[in-house]
Amino acid sequence: MKSYKRITKVIRKHWLTVWMIIALLAAAGMIAYARYNDSTNVVKRVVSTQKGEKSLFSSNLLNISEPQQTKTVSEEVTTPQYFDISIYSFDIKNPGTEYPIDIDYDLVLSFYNSAGTQALNSEQINALIGNDTIQLYEISGSSVSATPFMSINKDSSLEDRTSSRTVTSAIKEDSFRLVLPISMKNKDISIKITASPSGYTDLPNHIGAYFSIKTQTFNRIDGWRGDFNDNRNIPLSEYDGFNYSITGNGKSEGTLSWNNTLLEPNMQQINRIKKENSSVETLGTTSSIVLSLDSTDNGGRYDIQFYVVYKEVNDTVISGRSAIDSMQWSAFANQATGVVTFTEN
Repeated sequence: MKSYKRITKVIRKHWLTVWMIIALLAAAGMIAYARYNDSTNVVKRVVSTQKGEKSLFSSNLLNISEPQQTKTVSEEVTTPQYFDISIYSFDIKNPGTEYPIDIDYDLVLSFYNSAGTQALNSEQINALIGNDTIQLYEISGSSVSATPFMSINKDSSLEDRTSSRTVTSAIKEDSFRLVLPISMKNKDISIKITASPSGYTDLPNHIGAYFSIKTQTFNRIDGWRGDFNDNRNIPLSEYDGFNYSITGNGKSEGTLSWNNTLLEPNMQQINRIKKENSSVETLGTTSSIVLSLDSTDNGGRYDIQFYVVYKEVNDTVISGRSAIDSMQWSAFANQATGVVTFTEN
């Protein structure tokens, strides 16, 4: 009881000091809580894959969901197949904001079954493709390096399958070409590529994808044609991007056109096959460019990715999402009047 009286006496005597200490502790707690909430919100804004939110570590082919990326070729193709992959320091679907500093990341290649559910060991790989190699080549602008910076086979260690790379804040893009041996065609094998930022709490832990080769019967005709090769049993609303293929025989030129209010193409892919000195021309809602085609290049098949338009201009969101969601495949992919068309010149 005496202790209680002594304490209350001290508090009454020094009430102002005690009040200030309590106020400071409360303020510190509020600041810490606010900072925690703010940092948590930053992570949510950056990492979330919901429509309209941004991920400032993105790719044209890799994703948090680790999708299947399959190169479809005709049965007679016997040449290696490649995928051009880019890693960006901005959201490829909403490129208004860029990461302010360089992003260092680890690029890892692994062997998996075609479904991407089981890693393969050396013996399993050997039974499928023997000692064939998987290679990665640097891409700078429209040029591909002559020698690979990574070449792996069934016996490669994790260290040999890992490369430390950087997306610089100046260029905002790191690109490379994945080359798969044709021996992978129609085999129960895929290559998983994982890109993992090194020590950034406000970026995704990793993005990845599985790459494989399969055959499909093509009706070879003279000339060239274009079409979407996505699964049309899946509603358009389920796609954030679309795969458009141009196939044919011989050498030719053709005009690729698209509705620029709904879709935007992967310009890196287009720049590699555009006619020399040609550029995108826009008339109203239609953009177009002339392409130079040669069936001796990559088996007479060119794949171009299109992404749903989503951008912010003066705090106003411009998106092709709702218009695409309301369409049917029959209108969306119509050869003459669809969202993307190709005409041989």
